[in-house]
Amino acid sequence: RTMPEVDFDINVTALYDAIGKSDWDAASHACRRNPIEAETWVVRRDPEPRNEDDDATATDNILWRFLPLHSACARRPPSSFLRDLLKAYPEAASL
Repeated sequence: RTMPEVDFDINVTALYDAIGKSDWDAASHACRRNPIEAETWVVRRDPEPRNEDDDATATDNILWRFLPLHSACARRPPSSFLRDLLKAYPEAASL
């Protein structure tokens, strides 16, 4: 199964946006309202080819790729939010 993916610079999810702002109430609400966002990878790509001879594609110019859990843990969220996030997508803890 293909995991959902969004581009950080174009169409970030409401959940990821709230996590980025450390707005844990909004993040919990987004997680409960639309649980698929908990399993949506957020990707940031380099818009420029690596060199002039490189024909960069969407897959080879990835700068980073995170699940919401990855970004949340870097911000030390409250345990209540982590419970909501892991309830929505328990498999995130193993990725």
